[in-house]
Amino acid sequence: MSEIANVGDPVESDEGIVDDDIRQVPEEPNEPIKGVGVFVCTLTLLGTRMGGGIVGIPFATLQLGFVTAIIIQIVLFLAAISSIGLYLRVRTLTGRSSLSDIGLF
Repeated sequence: MSEIANVGDPVESDEGIVDDDIRQVPEEPNEPIKGVGVFVCTLTLLGTRMGGGIVGIPFATLQLGFVTAIIIQIVLFLAAISSIGLYLRVRTLTGRSSLSDIGLF
């Protein structure tokens, strides 16, 4: 009967025992950990600062296809413009100036 390995356990392959962790732990305490480059750090900072949606748009375009992605972007743009128009109309009709005032109205 085969034994089921736990997550994080070393895996045995033709090359011997292989650990699936991508980080390389330094032998000296002052050595930096290898495995994370400038590109990955830049993408992480961009994703944190700008939001995951902006960073994910190229990947979504690749998965959907260029034409489909452009159509979806146009539909979302029209929905946003429509929402802005509705907000301005409600603001004019109620005489309220902020979203919180409109919500309490």
